Amino acid sequence: MLIRASPHCLHAVTDNVVHVGDVSTSSSHFARNLGIMFKQTPSIKQHISHICRTSFIQLQNIRLKPHLSADSLNTLAYAFLASRIDYGSSLLIGIPDRCIQQLQHIQNCTAHLVINTQKYYHIQPVLKRVHWLTARQRFIFKILLITKQCMS
Repeated sequence: MLIRASPHCLHAVTDNVVHVGDVSTSSSHFARNLGIMFKQTPSIKQHISHICRTSFIQLQNIRLKPHLSADSLNTLAYAFLASRIDYGSSLLIGIPDRCIQQLQHIQNCTAHLVINTQKYYHIQPVLKRVHWLTARQRFIFKILLITKQCMS
């Protein structure tokens, strides 16, 4: 069970245990639903941190596979981005720029891996070459796409 509220309202909650019949359950500081982490106070930072941590581990695993063809590497990298950054992107609209920068860094590292450019090479030409939007643009595009599909 997760109680979500502002920090001021959380102090007013005295009983963190819910009794249903013979079963008792207590509240937790965070919960995971469909892979997205939620905290008691409305913050997405723990979820972003988890995405970044696991993404860089997976990028290292992809980097260690030099025998992949360029097309296979591009497909694998795009699937990686779709599963990591795009998943739950509707929750990432309006998050602080610092969090967006962390997710953009993952995308930039993935693009550098696909194109095989240096780490410090300017990223805009690399993103154009692989035909990828920036992280913020990806989130907006996904929301617009979902909205269009709902209206159709």
